[in-house]
Amino acid sequence: MDKYIIETVDHTGSTNSDLLKRADKGAIEGLWLRAKSQGAGRGRNARDWVSPTGNIYTSTIIRLKPDDPPATNLAFVAANALHQVIQSYLSYQDAMIKWPNDVLIDGAKICGILLERSGNAVIMGTGVNLMHSPQNIDRKAISFAELGINVTDADEFMHKLAEIFALWLERWRDQGFAPIREYWLQHAHKKGQKLRHENMTGLFAGIDNEGACLLKLADDTIYTIHAGDIFMID
Repeated sequence: MDKYIIETVDHTGSTNSDLLKRADKGAIEGLWLRAKSQGAGRGRNARDWVSPTGNIYTSTIIRLKPDDPPATNLAFVAANALHQVIQSYLSYQDAMIKWPNDVLIDGAKICGILLERSGNAVIMGTGVNLMHSPQNIDRKAISFAELGINVTDADEFMHKLAEIFALWLERWRDQGFAPIREYWLQHAHKKGQKLRHENMTGLFAGIDNEGACLLKLADDTIYTIHAGDIFMID
């Protein structure tokens, strides 16, 4: 039995919103919904997510089990899966993960991840810039097309993503956060990277065993960031 099912629609408001409703009605883990375009896509902190035809817009359901590790780990499970899939299409560039789960190429964002929860269901949504990247936003963005990479088979991309995400999810359940954290640290911004969070700056000192970002301040104290945006400083 396959560990995932992919449904594709031409257009919807938000794949996350659709799956939240379907999860509440009993939809199973491993269901993926992909829309060729969205009218009401959203990112973290209620940001609008521009969704023209040509990119990947998809969400999936994870059903939490009583003995699962903490659900907050799923942001890193998702980041690892997206990073691995995106990296498989790159020949000369290296994709990098920015805390907690943005995937960047040359400092520009190529995908976003949004996790939302309803009861024992977590909806993991992602948008991947295949053909287009949003303009006039507060951060750099890039697409595969702008990199000169023509991802013509969106179905192939979707099956890779669903398969690799299922493998990472299984690893998380079987082995806990440790292997998730190890891969994430190998492919994230390096320790010592200068970061800004709200009104403070410091040096990246890793993530703790729950995934919180550790920021080393000028006085050598460690500040723990559990939520919010960080920005890399050159």
